[in-house]
Amino acid sequence: MGSSLDIPTINIIFMFIVAAIAIVIPILLGVFLNKKYHLSWIYFLIGAGVFLVFSLFLEQIPHALMLNPDTALGQTIRNNIWLYALYGATAAGLFEEVGRFIGFKFILKKRSDPKLSLMVGAGHGGFEAMMIVGVSLFESAILAIMANQGTLSSFITDSTTLNEIWNILLPLETMSPWFIFLGIWERLSAMTFHIVASILVFKAVKEHKLQYLLYAFLLHFGFNFVAVMSSQVLSAVLIEALLTALVIPMAWFGYVTLKKMIRDYQTVLKEMPVEEEVVEIIE
Repeated sequence: MGSSLDIPTINIIFMFIVAAIAIVIPILLGVFLNKKYHLSWIYFLIGAGVFLVFSLFLEQIPHALMLNPDTALGQTIRNNIWLYALYGATAAGLFEEVGRFIGFKFILKKRSDPKLSLMVGAGHGGFEAMMIVGVSLFESAILAIMANQGTLSSFITDSTTLNEIWNILLPLETMSPWFIFLGIWERLSAMTFHIVASILVFKAVKEHKLQYLLYAFLLHFGFNFVAVMSSQVLSAVLIEALLTALVIPMAWFGYVTLKKMIRDYQTVLKEMPVEEEVVEIIE
C-alpha cells in the first residue's frame, strides 16, 4: 500500500454529484406524491423509520452472528456465494417485509387509503438510497481526497480499517467516471421495488390476505438473490439491466394491485354515511 493515490478529480466530482442526486431524488418523489395525492410526509418518515429500525439495526444482529469472519460458520457463508446469496436475500426479505407489515398493522392501523402505501414505499426505498448511495458516496469522496493528498493514514490509525478503505478506493484510479452513475440506476430499480412491496404488504394487512406478504417476501428474496448471483458472471451494466428487466413486471403487478385497491376503497367511501366518510378522509 502506497502513501497516496491518484484518483482523477472528475471521479471525485462525479461521486459528489451522484451522492447529491441519490439524496434529492427521494425528496422530489415525496414532493410529487404529496402534491398529487395529498399524502402526508409522515408516511414517508414511517417508511424511512421501518428501513432504519429493521434493516440498519435489527437485521445487523443476525449478520454479526452468521457472517462473523472469526467463526467457522461465518467463513463458510462468506466463502460460498450460494450460501451468501441465500442467507442475505432471506434476511433482507424477512426483516424488511415484516417491518413493513408491522408498520401498516400497528402504526398505520387506522389508515385505509391505499395510496399512502406509495409514500411509505418512497420513504423506505428513498431513505435506503440516501444511506447506501448518498451518504456512502459522499464519505468515499472525502476519503478519496484525503488518499490523494496522502493524509488518509493520519486520519485512520487502525491498520485493518485503513487497508479495507484503501482496497475500496484503489479501483477509483482507473474507473470510468460514468461508471459511478450506475449507483443511481441501481437505486431507481430498488426504489421501484420498495414501492411495489409496500403496496403488496398494505393489501396483506388491510384485506387480511397474508399471501401478499409472502409475495412481497418472495419478490424481495428473488431481487436480492439475483443481484448477488449475477455479480459473479455479469458486468455491472448487465446486472443493472437484468434487475430493471425484473422490476418492470413487478411494477406492473404493483400497479394493478393498487388500482384495484383504490377502486374498492372509493366504493367503500361512497357507501359510508357522510359523517364517517369525512372522518375517514381526515384520518
